[in-house]
Amino acid sequence: MDSVVMEKSCGAVLYTLIDGIRHYVLVSTSKGYNCGLPKGHMEGDENEKETALREVFEETGIHGELLDGFRKRIEYPLPGGIKEIIFFIAQYKNQ
Repeated sequence: MDSVVMEKSCGAVLYTLIDGIRHYVLVSTSKGYNCGLPKGHMEGDENEKETALREVFEETGIHGELLDGFRKRIEYPLPGGIKEIIFFIAQYKNQ
C-alpha cells in the first residue's frame, strides 16, 4: 500500500545581504529547544508560494520576496502517512 501525504507545509530559506554577506533567518520554538526555517501548514485555497510567504511573515515579521528557480521538496514518514515540506528561497531588504 502506498503512503499518503498526511501533512503539507511550506516555507522558505530567508536571507538578507549586509555588506555583501548573507545573513539567514532561523526561528526557534517558544521554549528555545529547536530552531529551523520558517514554515507552516497550507490554509484554505492557498498555493505553495502564498503559504510560504504568509508563514515567513507570521513567524518572523519579515516580508520576503521569493526568488525564481528554487523549490525543494522534503518528506519524512509519520504514523500512517508522510509529512511533506516545500521550501523556497526568499530575500528581504531594509527591514
